[in-house]
Amino acid sequence: METLTDSTINNFAAAVRAELKDLPKSTIDELAGDLEESLAERKFDEGEGFELGSPAVFAAELREAAGVNPKPGKSKIFSTKAFNDSLESWFRKSGFSEAILEFGTSIRPLWWIARATMAWGLFSGYNLSNVTNIALLAILCFLSVQWGRKKWFKTKFFAAILLPLNLLAVLLVPVSTLMVSQKISNIYNTEYMLQNWPAIDGLRMNGEIVSEIHAYNLDNQEVTGLRYEDQNGVKLEAPVTEQTQYTVPDIIGMNMFDAQRALADAGIPSVDYVYLNNVNEQEAFVVKVEPSLPGALVTSRDTVTVTLDRR
Repeated sequence: METLTDSTINNFAAAVRAELKDLPKSTIDELAGDLEESLAERKFDEGEGFELGSPAVFAAELREAAGVNPKPGKSKIFSTKAFNDSLESWFRKSGFSEAILEFGTSIRPLWWIARATMAWGLFSGYNLSNVTNIALLAILCFLSVQWGRKKWFKTKFFAAILLPLNLLAVLLVPVSTLMVSQKISNIYNTEYMLQNWPAIDGLRMNGEIVSEIHAYNLDNQEVTGLRYEDQNGVKLEAPVTEQTQYTVPDIIGMNMFDAQRALADAGIPSVDYVYLNNVNEQEAFVVKVEPSLPGALVTSRDTVTVTLDRR
């Protein structure tokens, strides 16, 4: 048992007044103005059996005896549950908004997949070309669904971060939409170029025309007088050493897609695109071409450099 002293009683009285600090000063003085003297008298009357107890309990008893409101509980700065309840109440104020709420609730599984896909896309660039990215997408979707169904991640921490993460995902919808549209556009343009790129006759290796073929035996001596045929028995002829020449069209000022078609129609075999100021394909126009003179001649070994920027 704690030995009571004047100092102990004074500290207890100060703690009780701290529990009453939400009340006006006049009320505190009325309830605990002479608390030290009152406690000292009780200590004298009750002797060693007197105990101070808890300041919070003592203050609550003073409030109850005087008919004063109980001490207010600590209020949270933000409550996810309170926010959700408030938002739901707002949606249910009218039949139209309530229908929207009910529809959104019915498609929650789609949202669980969508938010996982957006998270995956920001890291992978929506690249499905390798097994690792595909596996990561499947894992994220599974975890998101389990989280949404409240099967996993049920601690207070995950409950607290769920709403902020959902709001962040909503804000990222335009960014993800833009990334997906650019990905689709790139695929479409690649397919278009493959379908419309002119065929070039002759034997090629790694994109380069093979002008001569030499055969060697195991002693590294050249073997001459050989003839090469394809699977149909047609003799294979290596192209002449002189390179085929192509005329560079005048594409300055064209948008990217028209420029690509013009270069493909001209048969230009190698084109390098330079994007200035982070311009995207939809806004890109040709501002510079190298070789710079329209009508310049290039061969299959040359690369035409096209610089793109906003108009």
